[in-house]
Amino acid sequence: MPSHVAGKPMPGFLGGADLAVPAGANKQMATDWIAAFTSTSAEKALQAVGNIPNATSLLNTSKIGEKAALRSWFVPAAKNWVNVENGNILRTMLAQILTGKLSVKQAAATASDNITYTLNAS
Repeated sequence: MPSHVAGKPMPGFLGGADLAVPAGANKQMATDWIAAFTSTSAEKALQAVGNIPNATSLLNTSKIGEKAALRSWFVPAAKNWVNVENGNILRTMLAQILTGKLSVKQAAATASDNITYTLNAS
């Protein structure tokens, strides 16, 4: 995707998913799966196909990953960011732009106001 910097691609998203054990799950099976999924060997397998490993033990072992990480962004570590995600604020903004309901400037301003309100909620 194009970037806000002319002639450069948009930075990659350096993030992931939160892993949790649902209340009704078989806790042992779920924790065993999370342990296997996040193990060093699993991270090495992801790294082998070009992904940035999510393991501090694998830092400085992949020039490709480190180069990608230099031009990346991550979800803000804000207490109420989950409420921004759950409120579909960004999805709504993109839908408004893509359907022509609002201009990019209008949709971004509305999203910014909604994000600010949501992040500052107690």
